Amino acid sequence: MEDYRIILEKLEENGKEAYLVGGYVRDLLLGLSPKDCDIATNALPEETEQIFSDYPVIRTGIKHGTVTVLLQGQPYEITTYRLDGNYSDGRHPDSVQFTASIEEDLSRRDFTVNAMALSRNGKIIDPFGGRADLQKRIIRCVGDPWKRFEEDALRILRALRFSSVFGFPLEEKTAKAAKEQKETLSLISKERLFSELKKALCGKDIQRVLIEYWDIFSALIKELQPLFNYDQQNYHHCYPLHIHTAKTVAACPPNPSLRLAGLLHDVGKPLTRSFDEQGTAHYYGHAEKSREIAQNVLNELKADNTTKEEVLFLVGHHDSPAEKTVEEVKRRLSRYGEEKYRALIDLRRADNSAQSEDFKRTEQHDRCLEMLSEILESQSCFALKNLKINGDMPQEIVYTAILAANTHGVPTLVNLQGKQAARLPVDQFGNGTILVMDQSNAQRYCGMRVDTVEDCLKACISLAGRVKSKYFIIRLEGKGAFAYNGKYYYFVPNYDFIAADERGGTEFYNVALLIRYMIEGDIRMACEFAAVSETVAMLRKGGATNLPDYEDIKKFIVDNELDARLLIG
Repeated sequence: MEDYRIILEKLEENGKEAYLVGGYVRDLLLGLSPKDCDIATNALPEETEQIFSDYPVIRTGIKHGTVTVLLQGQPYEITTYRLDGNYSDGRHPDSVQFTASIEEDLSRRDFTVNAMALSRNGKIIDPFGGRADLQKRIIRCVGDPWKRFEEDALRILRALRFSSVFGFPLEEKTAKAAKEQKETLSLISKERLFSELKKALCGKDIQRVLIEYWDIFSALIKELQPLFNYDQQNYHHCYPLHIHTAKTVAACPPNPSLRLAGLLHDVGKPLTRSFDEQGTAHYYGHAEKSREIAQNVLNELKADNTTKEEVLFLVGHHDSPAEKTVEEVKRRLSRYGEEKYRALIDLRRADNSAQSEDFKRTEQHDRCLEMLSEILESQSCFALKNLKINGDMPQEIVYTAILAANTHGVPTLVNLQGKQAARLPVDQFGNGTILVMDQSNAQRYCGMRVDTVEDCLKACISLAGRVKSKYFIIRLEGKGAFAYNGKYYYFVPNYDFIAADERGGTEFYNVALLIRYMIEGDIRMACEFAAVSETVAMLRKGGATNLPDYEDIKKFIVDNELDARLLIG
């Protein structure tokens, strides 16, 4: 029996109603593989907790009636039927009111295709015509679209995301309301906007959506406004700049950083235009100007550091010519690394595909990829740095070492960093591994926003469903460390101090954590000890060349009257 059926059955056995709701039902009817499984019930939160008292239960959103039940490592959000109060800030309801009606609960949702419920026996509750709208292939608000967008302006961007992902146009009134209320996007947190933007950009129908709703995207990113209907006045280009941009985005592989780079790669053109004697426009230095503007945009959107680094590299280098020889490809590969170089080729090819037919050079970009593959297949030693024992250590060595350690009962700590880590077979490491991630890499690895303790919990629950590790640790920048073992979680805040030298702090944290854990086997105390150790290390000048020893750490604990349990022995 599928796990969600177990939950529905258990609620019903206790005299309660229960339905699958939202995106799960929509995707099921579309023949897709549903991901998030949300359940609505007339059981109050405390009743749900009692019904599932034999299971791990997390009070993830108790204020709004939501608890999360863990079944076989998978999270299931169970929410009491509710009605939302007024949205005075245009973002969140001022209050919620529990109700006994599934129909009333569905009435508060954003779009008809998301306002359906499915019972355990297969009965569909569809009071707003969501199933018909799926058949018509349209996105339509539940009730008055102006009111829906007034309640939560993020729904404007969500509408464009669904339109892009599913290829469904917006219903006429929904589209009109979205355009008229686009300026209310400013009420929404940048983090929420950025998350929706990335999802929208990766949709299969993003070219149409960008062109049709350029004004909405320009309300979100003001730097896009000058691109609209901008005549490039150059024989390489047959499209206005905003259409060229939309075509470039769509031609990029559906990777968030690549598509963001496609969106921003030419934002500097209007500021760099010059004319030759024949009256032809040129845009010398536009890549660097675009990079400068893109940096401001990404900072404004509060993009994570990893995404910023990737996008800015691509934007700044997109105008470089395709390499023609094996030697040139080797130099690029040595300088950028495989992933960055592949992404750059993808962006350059997408950019070129959106130019005039006579100037398309698809075969040149294909040849770059061919030469790159040939070099990698031949295992060419294109740079000495490939041999360094650092974060780029060959994965087979890392993997073998971890397996050997776990086989002999020795705990291992793996600090997941960069894209390379995302390809490590962490699901095969075993139960002796401690996985440590910083905030940006947790977001990359888990595919979700990770800003709060609640975000950490959701990310770790997601990981626990596909990775067998003893502990998952996420370090929230400036806040502290979140540790989770599949059932319990702990949050250890950082110490408030001004660092004298941050070099070596992270490495010392990991070493201190592992040593303390090997001594006592207490992950919470290990995290607390590591936080103290990192603080002491970063209070000293000299970085990795002047790290403290245990006596220094002991002195800090005693002098600051910290918990005596932090002392070893």
